Amino acid sequence: MANANTPAIQKLYVAYFGRPADASGLSYWESVVGTAANADTSAVSKAFAASAEYKATYAGLSNDAVINAVYQNLFGHAPDVPGLLYWSNLLTKGAITIDNVVTQVAGGALTTDLTAINNKVTAATVFTAALDTTAEILGYSGTTALAAAKTWLAGVTDNTSLAGATATTALNSTVSSVTTPVTVAATTYTLSVSSPSVVEGNATDAVAKQLTYVLTLDSAPTSAVTVNYATGSTGTATAGTDFNAAAGQVVFAAGQTSATVSVAVIGDSTVESDETVAVTFSVRA
Repeated sequence: MANANTPAIQKLYVAYFGRPADASGLSYWESVVGTAANADTSAVSKAFAASAEYKATYAGLSNDAVINAVYQNLFGHAPDVPGLLYWSNLLTKGAITIDNVVTQVAGGALTTDLTAINNKVTAATVFTAALDTTAEILGYSGTTALAAAKTWLAGVTDNTSLAGATATTALNSTVSSVTTPVTVAATTYTLSVSSPSVVEGNATDAVAKQLTYVLTLDSAPTSAVTVNYATGSTGTATAGTDFNAAAGQVVFAAGQTSATVSVAVIGDSTVESDETVAVTFSVRA
């Protein structure tokens, strides 16, 4: 369900992938970010930068090409030369990561660029909301469907009125073109998660201790299976004090049945009783 942070999440979908969010992905990230106004979406940005879709989209591209793609996704034009050199140099030096670039470029938009990204985010939000049947939700996946949605969203610019960008006829036509009914073979997987424990260590340790969860599928998948994960607040340990909050995705490749997720533990010299960290896992085939 849409909340105050839906536009910020949609903006990340637009910036990274040039497309509107899929219904299940948007719902998941809304639950991770929460409903508090202006909540921190940096975990979403980091997860997108490490996702299989990001790697497939930008594999083999230079830093210049990646930055150009981000500008095209957000504003519909290439970066100016000073901007391109600035961000590319920072990436090359390792002074900044791509999730920081996306956040700062999007957040620093002015004048016509600000109009363009606002129009795109509004259009993307309307598009995702229009995926309101099972056939549409399932159909909006795969290379062909995503390409059609990207083409539609690329047409939303700073000089495109929102009425034109999301007009009923154009929107319905696009939704129809990307959601051709598909036959999906139902595959159910059972995910087992280990219950790790670790001695937290001290704040002076050079390397933080890791709480490593072993994830196991009950059978080998025939295609990629994505597991979403996020730390929560229901455990007795406190994020930011006892451990670093984390959220993201683990992709099981075809034939792969085991993977790991680690949560960094914050050490100190205080004598404490045992504490627990709550982590939620959900499988998306």
